Amino acid sequence: MITTVAVEGGLSLAAELPEGSVAYVDRDWVPAEAGAEVPAIVGEAGAEDAAARALLVVAQEAAAAVGDARPAEVSGAGAVARLTAALLAIELGNAAQRPAAVVEATGDPKAIAGAAERLADLGTLVLAGESPGRPVRLNLYPDVHSRGLRVVGVRPATAGRVVAIECDALAGLPAAVEARPGAALDPEAVWYRVALTTEAG
Repeated sequence: MITTVAVEGGLSLAAELPEGSVAYVDRDWVPAEAGAEVPAIVGEAGAEDAAARALLVVAQEAAAAVGDARPAEVSGAGAVARLTAALLAIELGNAAQRPAAVVEATGDPKAIAGAAERLADLGTLVLAGESPGRPVRLNLYPDVHSRGLRVVGVRPATAGRVVAIECDALAGLPAAVEARPGAALDPEAVWYRVALTTEAG
């Protein structure tokens, strides 16, 4: 299990991992508060390529759900968001006033509700983020049903969800940044590697 811990300068990750394993965490999966559970892809040492490909599977499914709908936008700053934007050939963070499709890669309940409100009628909301334990409140009738919104959920990234194909978007993904126990996370990182086993605090 991986949890957030408050340290000087921000948040750190505390992890309890099996001996010899490594965890990978998308930047957007890290909640803003201390003591929160953090989703991760856990694999053997040297599994960064497999983890990147598992994230790519999520991005590919999210992009497929959007299809040709435009304008489209992707919310988030992590690996899944970056890969999805590259696959859709759109600029990350370029928000439209009434988008036809939104890929919500943060898992943040407020961001999800905000995306649903901004979507054009008959638009598509793709939920590709992780939000463990954080309930999302949508008023289904006025926010979804009466406007004809389509909500698509993308399964979480796991070590078993790996693709064997090469992809230009994957080639543009920077290496995971090491999350050192007790040190604040690098705010510029796209995703993190947790390689040391520590006691969760």
